[in-house]
Amino acid sequence: MLNLRISGDELAGWCRRVGVSTNAGLDLLRVVKRESQNRPRSRCWREVAESVERGDSLHEALYRHKEQLNELFLSMVKVGEDSGHLGEMLLELAEYYEQMSSLRKTFLRSIMMPVFELCLALGVVGLVILILGMLPVPVDILGLGLIGVSGFIKYVTFLAMVFGFGFVLFWYLKNNAPHMRFVQHLIDPIPKIGPIFRTLALTRFTQALFLTMRTGMELKRALTLSFEAAAYGPITDKLPIVLDEIESGGTLYEAFYNCRFFEDTMMMFVQSGEESGDLPEAMHRLSKEYLQQCVFRLKTLSIIGFFLVFFLVAGIIIFFIFSIFSFYLGAINDAANF
Repeated sequence: MLNLRISGDELAGWCRRVGVSTNAGLDLLRVVKRESQNRPRSRCWREVAESVERGDSLHEALYRHKEQLNELFLSMVKVGEDSGHLGEMLLELAEYYEQMSSLRKTFLRSIMMPVFELCLALGVVGLVILILGMLPVPVDILGLGLIGVSGFIKYVTFLAMVFGFGFVLFWYLKNNAPHMRFVQHLIDPIPKIGPIFRTLALTRFTQALFLTMRTGMELKRALTLSFEAAAYGPITDKLPIVLDEIESGGTLYEAFYNCRFFEDTMMMFVQSGEESGDLPEAMHRLSKEYLQQCVFRLKTLSIIGFFLVFFLVAGIIIFFIFSIFSFYLGAINDAANF
């Protein structure tokens, strides 16, 4: 059976409900049993409740479903249990997942209009193929042999194959980290596009640093989890450089500086955080800044996408107009010469 990852939205809700209940003094077993009822992933949560009832810790119960849960979530739950502050840790995790969910929804909203326009343009092309094929003198306006109903069916089939291939490719890349990292390295240098994905990753990275470092977790473990949470090749590939510098006695600022990747703002916050002795709070403030940058850049992406698709639609319409005009002008000339 395929074990699909539990979504960030579901984890956010679970963490918040269990965190609030635990802080209120409710028995953990009672809480997780309640969570096992009427949830999208009821089987997972039901088995977690059964494990806790048998005497396992919450972390042990959750770890049995590690294929469906991410490493950051499992590690933070363990730290919360070991420190006796499970409720507070779950509420912080809930805030983290809610922020990531909000960013994802903002991104989807930003591309919704350009995607709608593109689908509309493709639909217009298909409609034109269908209509021009029904004229007394059918017109192959694209010059590809797509005329009438048969041409329309071929056109729709081609689009379905393209979109199907795109979906399969996206799913494959999403579930194969090495190939996804390769694509991310290709995207990163692209103006206007690369900075958006980089800032999204840095938001996840700095928020994870805040969560892990404030727990007193061993630094190398905290860094490893945070780099993994970034889920962005140009960042995660820097982890060995950072760990080597830390092992050799260097500071976090020196380790990040040796990466030759992080921008001046990041370096300034890391340096001030180390000097003040409150690096987690510095990362928390920085994550808020990156969050604001993400929203602004996503709006910019939406505007760019809108105009790109607008000009594409305009170009298609102009092409059709000139094609039809040229066809009938040629027909008139042929009639006059005849």
